[in-house]
Amino acid sequence: MTDFLQLLVQGLALGAAYALVALGFVVIYKATAVINFAHGELMLLGAYLVYGLHVEAGLPFLLAVPLAMALMALVGWAVERALLRRMVGRPTFSVVMITIGLAIVLRQVITVRFGFDERLLGDPWGSSALALGGVQFNVVSVWSRWPRAARSSPSSSRSSAARGPGSRCARRRSTTRRRSPSGSRCAACTRGRG
Repeated sequence: MTDFLQLLVQGLALGAAYALVALGFVVIYKATAVINFAHGELMLLGAYLVYGLHVEAGLPFLLAVPLAMALMALVGWAVERALLRRMVGRPTFSVVMITIGLAIVLRQVITVRFGFDERLLGDPWGSSALALGGVQFNVVSVWSRWPRAARSSPSSSRSSAARGPGSRCARRRSTTRRRSPSGSRCAACTRGRG
């Protein structure tokens, strides 16, 4: 029975991690109306950047994480500018194929740089184990402040177009006005998508 409870606890912990990955897919899909097949590889690249900065470059872990986050923001910006922005208004299949190709390229770049060997960061968070009835619980104390979740919809034609092909005009969803203050309709409406 103890083995079953231990596996149950570990399964719940792993399931919570998978739920965070799935939440990332949902947020990207809701924001862009595109399924990003490179999502996992982008997460992998971020993890390897933390490893490279902490272990190979010798930076402290608490400095390596925000630096890797900044580098990943730069990578995301570059991917959006170089690849995805050019696909606005194209068929969804084309955008999906671009993200699959990006996933393949990122996977190969990571493999060439870091190889196939297992990489370990050690225990940067200072986790400890708690035993309760023969079941081990790993306890990690991570203090962080979560920003308030704010949901917004794009209110300009430019941001509405950036949401990707097939998106509805946000001006119609978010306000009762159907025309901009200048009297013209947004770009998505004039293309017949609104």
